[in-house]
Amino acid sequence: MMKTSIFGFFRQIMRKIIEVNENDGMRLRGHVEIEVKNKHGQVIDKFNADNVILNIGKQKVTDAFISGNLNRIFRMAIGDDGAMTGDLLQPKTPDATMTALYHEVYRKDRGGYTVGTRQVLITADFNSADVPNSSFINAGARYINEAALVVGDGILGGPAIAAPALPDADESLFSIRCFKSIPFDAVDNITITIRWTIFVQ
Repeated sequence: MMKTSIFGFFRQIMRKIIEVNENDGMRLRGHVEIEVKNKHGQVIDKFNADNVILNIGKQKVTDAFISGNLNRIFRMAIGDDGAMTGDLLQPKTPDATMTALYHEVYRKDRGGYTVGTRQVLITADFNSADVPNSSFINAGARYINEAALVVGDGILGGPAIAAPALPDADESLFSIRCFKSIPFDAVDNITITIRWTIFVQ
């Protein structure tokens, strides 16, 4: 059994946010590792980078801390408009004022999580066969190049949501990362594993 729950971890985050003046910058950061596997389970690409913690995500969890409501990170989302026009390998640069991915195609419950000392690792797997062609901006050229952590008061076990269906109104993005485009055609049975670490500093 874990001694610290993921909700307990985010209570620690809120204490830090409340203690720190906005002009000092939040002592909160995230790091994302993305692993791409082919249909045989072989790793064909792997990369990592820091993410952007969103203002709306901080506010959502802050509200939970103050009100006692159970807001927590319980889902992840992926999208297909996180690369620069004309250059699929050059990711866009999101900023903290964003409230959504550039174009979300799919969101689902997170997988496991591991709570450490002042950090939590959250994981999720996405398979290209699960995302309908109609969810993409261009059904004939399917790519994934952005991802987000989702915070809300929901519980695990809810259905996955494919665009253009809308997520629950109580769900907000906590952080975003854009990355080089990954081909994500259903017939190729590609799996993307996202490992997202949030640190309190």
